[in-house]
Amino acid sequence: MTIAALLAALGIVLALKKALRSSDDVALRQLSVLRLRLKWGFAILIVRLDSAALR
Repeated sequence: MTIAALLAALGIVLALKKALRSSDDVALRQLSVLRLRLKWGFAILIVRLDSAALR
């Protein structure tokens, strides 16, 4: 399940890179919010993996 989550996140990152080529201000604001959510999601995922490894 973790591998599937990582692949889904990778797909989102690749979609972000494609969308960043757009110069629309609203789209860029939405992308910055999505990028921030992705950073927090990866941080939470890493913490969960570390805590699972310690068990």
